[in-house]
Amino acid sequence: MDMTSTTEVLMKNKWEGLNLFIAQHDSILQTIVKQQAYYDGKHAVLLREPKRADDPNHRLVINYAKLIVNLPTDYMVGKAVSTEVPDSAAGKYGADINQLQAFRTILEDVQEENSDHHVDFTTVRNGLTAGGSGVLFYFDQQLNLRYRSYPLNRLFPVVNEYGDIIGAVHRYTKEEVEKGKTMTVEYVEWYDDTHVYYLKRDGTELVTDTRKEVPVAYHQFPMTPIAWFRGDEAQTPSTSNIPMGVSAIDEPSITIIDEINRALSDNSNKMDVFNDPFLKFIGEIPKAEDMSKMRSSRAVGSKNPSAAIDYLAPPIDEKPVVAHLKELTDRLFDVAQLPKIYKDTASGNLSGVAIQQMYAPLEIATNAREIHFDEFYRRKNMLLTYGIQAKEWMIEQKDTVSEWQRIAESQDVSTIYNWRWIYWTVHRNLPINVNEYVKMLTGLKDFISDETLLQLNPLVENATEEKERLDRQQADRKQADLEDIDGYLNGADKKIQTRSTNDDEE
Repeated sequence: MDMTSTTEVLMKNKWEGLNLFIAQHDSILQTIVKQQAYYDGKHAVLLREPKRADDPNHRLVINYAKLIVNLPTDYMVGKAVSTEVPDSAAGKYGADINQLQAFRTILEDVQEENSDHHVDFTTVRNGLTAGGSGVLFYFDQQLNLRYRSYPLNRLFPVVNEYGDIIGAVHRYTKEEVEKGKTMTVEYVEWYDDTHVYYLKRDGTELVTDTRKEVPVAYHQFPMTPIAWFRGDEAQTPSTSNIPMGVSAIDEPSITIIDEINRALSDNSNKMDVFNDPFLKFIGEIPKAEDMSKMRSSRAVGSKNPSAAIDYLAPPIDEKPVVAHLKELTDRLFDVAQLPKIYKDTASGNLSGVAIQQMYAPLEIATNAREIHFDEFYRRKNMLLTYGIQAKEWMIEQKDTVSEWQRIAESQDVSTIYNWRWIYWTVHRNLPINVNEYVKMLTGLKDFISDETLLQLNPLVENATEEKERLDRQQADRKQADLEDIDGYLNGADKKIQTRSTNDDEE
């Protein structure tokens, strides 16, 4: 077994070097506790105490923190990323067309088996919450290619001084019974660019995980099998070996959210006092037990004819509160770069220009985030392709180590699947005026290809499949369209080409 130089350094002194990376990770996790708690609705207002024991103490949470993450996530990947392996890639990269088409089918099956859209959505959501999130690739016991999204708490990459990923750590805990006692045990998996090492924490040290029959295994990929999405980018340079962004739930947003929660809760307390006012006695002071009986029975009385009995309630004027909350909400949406979809101007049959203007702040933020998403998605497609190729070699009982070494030495990728065959398009989940948009696409028919038009059409999920359906539909037409004779003849030619050679001859 050959190990990388990085792993050789890390495993010295019972994995002392790896423990340093884990310590960095623990330190990072401490900085995102508040962001993750706010996303889950655990806000500061829930911990506040009443000023006096008999005061009402409403603690209302308006979970804008979840909206700050979920709305940008839905905008960027609410619609599944379109992946295509077009036939035209064969000519561009000198590939065998049959090999390319076989790869397309396998890729679609693997993506479906692993709920690819869910993986992307979860990764972006977790990344915007915590500042980073990753996808780990592996083979299960049946040699099926698997990939799953994990939050920052479970998975993180390690980079060198140039920012290149040189390894990844997957850590998790389990409740186990040892000597009659239930204990929480931490397990650690270290992935370098060739192997995975299974470890277990023993005090401050890492030791071999004895549950595994093979404590060090070749993971079948020619690179560290992690794709990493970094959240919003900080301008302060990091000194950590873990490439982190910052959470979309930043401190400015949290301060405004706290003030909204406080204002709403205080107003609810005032309403409680207004609906349960104090009894006011003038000219008489009843006994405490008598006043308690009067309040509980909702009736009051006095034998003193000169006594004045009334309710004492604070004045309620909601206009300042409403204005304050409106101002806070506007400022929060400005700080978080969210479209103000709650305004009256956001309703009705808006034009495409009006919709784009409303979403302009979110579009600016998403353009920056998509740079990191593109890096993530490129690496993810690499690992998908390498995994599909490695599985094929394993089925053929070839040694994947030798095969990857052969490819690395020869630099000849013409005989294997190529990740560059995969074309992908990220679709903004932007509300559109469908009638206006379709008219615009129709007007472009003579200027861009039909394939591009299909990719841009919001009603089409997979341009390649839709093109195949159109070809079949055209081939099955029984009557010629006099305005499109060439199209009819092309369809007839394709129908003849796809006919079985076993048909009865006349």
